[in-house]
Amino acid sequence: MRSPRAILSAVRATALVLIGPPAAARAATRAQKFTWNADGTPNFGSPVGLGVALPVPSGE
Repeated sequence: MRSPRAILSAVRATALVLIGPPAAARAATRAQKFTWNADGTPNFGSPVGLGVALPVPSGE
């Protein structure tokens, strides 16, 4: 996904969160900023952990 001004690239994913018994499983949507390598391939970096606050993009 791209920010409205097309200056930010981010990946969005849905993961299954298992906390406790299987009946307590739930889906969680996550989004994280990434950058681009010099050769044009994406650099996703390391996943941010659950509960870590990320800054809101400018203009949002």
